[in-house]
Amino acid sequence: DTQSELLAYKLAKVNSLNAAEIKVLYKQILKTPGFSRKGGAGLGLLEMALKTGNKLDYDFIPIGGGLSYFVLSKTVDSTGMGISKGQASERFSGLPVFGLERMLAENNVHLMWSGHMNSGIGEEVLSITEARLTDEDVDTRLRKKVFNVLVEILENVSKYNPGKEAEQKFGMPLAMVRLTKGEFIVTSGNLVPVTMTDALKQKIDDINSFNPDELKTLFFASLSAQTIESDSTGNMGLISMARKSGSKLEYLFRKVNDDYSYFILSVRVENTNGSTEALQA
Repeated sequence: DTQSELLAYKLAKVNSLNAAEIKVLYKQILKTPGFSRKGGAGLGLLEMALKTGNKLDYDFIPIGGGLSYFVLSKTVDSTGMGISKGQASERFSGLPVFGLERMLAENNVHLMWSGHMNSGIGEEVLSITEARLTDEDVDTRLRKKVFNVLVEILENVSKYNPGKEAEQKFGMPLAMVRLTKGEFIVTSGNLVPVTMTDALKQKIDDINSFNPDELKTLFFASLSAQTIESDSTGNMGLISMARKSGSKLEYLFRKVNDDYSYFILSVRVENTNGSTEALQA
């Protein structure tokens, strides 16, 4: 369509320029904003090319009805320098991204994060999730429950952090929130030492055997016993997930090697306050 053609023209324009030419055009657009609206290279596209010092990879995938799915990719290295994948001999393809988007949509995945987890990244994941749930008008009480469970599950991932090197070799951490059959499912995946799996299984099985009143008693008992050196904080996180979700904790351990197992934990948060039909539409 016309918009796709105009955008493709702008991208081709940016990719045809060298670094010096991009700077000149960038300054020209800043002085004359109307230039961009008349079909010149867009300011945002120029900024991406200018800051990373490389060409922009892109693809338009027709989806019918005169529409296309637009994929814009800007790969950078550890220094922030751009790495262009779209070589002349092998054109950049957005199909893997489009396929991932379709898979996420078909499985009602609201958010998925895969990568090293620390407090800063955890805060970003929480912020994005809260914004998404707010934008989709999820009931306030349900949104709070999902958010609280996600807080605990991300802290649990950080607790067993084996380091970036082990994660890159054997399995990256994962956090996911999806909606299915009227309930949200918050899932995490991360490496844990093989030596800890039996104890962790026992903890979860014990927690799953308690009713709400017993969980409350157990929570405050763990809180009273908490010390910096003790492992009670791990108990509290798991207990909090069970209490705040009102459901059993579902888990799976897949042995990776003699040192690590990949631990998958899922927590179901039921919607007891209203319909989720609008979300699932």
